[in-house]
Amino acid sequence: MKQVISFALILVPGAYTWWVGRNLVRHIDDPAFPELRFARGQRLSIVIAVSLVAGLFLSLDYIAVKVALLVLAIVAGDFPARKEIFGESWGLMGRVWHAARLVVAMLGGWLLLAWIPLIALWSEGFAVPVAVVLVVATLLWSHMNARAVPRIMGAEPLASPELEAQFESVLSGAKCRRPRLSRVGARGGYWVNAMAVPSLQTPGVVFTNDLLDALTPAETRAIFAHEVAHLEYFDRMRLIKRALVMAALAVILLVVVVKYGPQSAVISTLTWVWPLVVLAVLAMLVAGNQAREHESDVRAVELVGEPESLISALTKIHDLMRMPRRWRSGSEARMSHPSLAKRLRAIREAAGVRGIETSESGPIDVIVLRSADDSSEAVVMAEDRIHWLKGLEPDAGGDATALLAEARDCRSIRYDDLTDLRLEVQG
Repeated sequence: MKQVISFALILVPGAYTWWVGRNLVRHIDDPAFPELRFARGQRLSIVIAVSLVAGLFLSLDYIAVKVALLVLAIVAGDFPARKEIFGESWGLMGRVWHAARLVVAMLGGWLLLAWIPLIALWSEGFAVPVAVVLVVATLLWSHMNARAVPRIMGAEPLASPELEAQFESVLSGAKCRRPRLSRVGARGGYWVNAMAVPSLQTPGVVFTNDLLDALTPAETRAIFAHEVAHLEYFDRMRLIKRALVMAALAVILLVVVVKYGPQSAVISTLTWVWPLVVLAVLAMLVAGNQAREHESDVRAVELVGEPESLISALTKIHDLMRMPRRWRSGSEARMSHPSLAKRLRAIREAAGVRGIETSESGPIDVIVLRSADDSSEAVVMAEDRIHWLKGLEPDAGGDATALLAEARDCRSIRYDDLTDLRLEVQG
């Protein structure tokens, strides 16, 4: 009975995702929709944590199966809302198949390593040869990762002379091997992304078709420069260290299986302990991802020679994927990427541009906006902060300094601390 309840708890996040998604799609036209969607994601992470801990507390058996089922349930639960948000035309099986291929492509070797104790336990008398085969497969997967990822995702060669010519200026200053360029589609889905695939032999960069359709050649070049920066970071030494970590884990596991046998209590315990060990190692390997994203943005500006194409590309990607430009206060440290606002500010600083304060022609004037509904209210966008003014006289002039002095109530926030700003234009 405990096992049944444990599996039921694992399915709760999927049901929650479906239920909340029904309400979310009613607000697609809301200007704050990206923030609403992000808030749902924050709540979902709490539901996932509680359900997973509660489910595993009842039973630690089949932990790898339960985690896979959890992911599948969330993908299925999110499907109706996602389909409406992005105008996708694929069916549920197409979405699940796409998500499964992506997970296997990016984490296949690590997933196989995590499942070895469970498969060995199921193999009974053939546990040792099965474990040997799986360990060898894990190590080969790690070695052939750069070739495996595009094939699993169904990618094709980029085959775009125009873009490849654009990329030459980036590659001429790059400090990594020339990458293999690929493109991949979602076949009925919507997917705006690009990814670097590091390798000791031939690295790769994969673009999605939707990204290539959405960006200009200059913007695509800037995103390519960002991915090249990732390839530069994962140099030969870092890749060898990662390969050695995986090899060490695989050898340790194999020794344990050979020594204790498949039916021992040790192997039974490993079926739930080992996936946690692999997850902990993965977490350590990806630690500091935000810093790497920042460094890759800065390096991309160096490779391209100007910041505006990268700024434009990142802004488009966030808008198309309905992502907020700023994360909620306290959430940014837990995210895999910095917020768009933080990234754009860092890019401008790296390029020696102060964004709103300066332009090619010099300082930007302070902007004053009077409320269309209430003449006693106004907004002043100064160089370093924004001011909300109330209690103005109806005939007050448009000079920012005079308005600030005359306002009975003034609230000021620095742009660095501003979560979001939306203006409603009335015709």
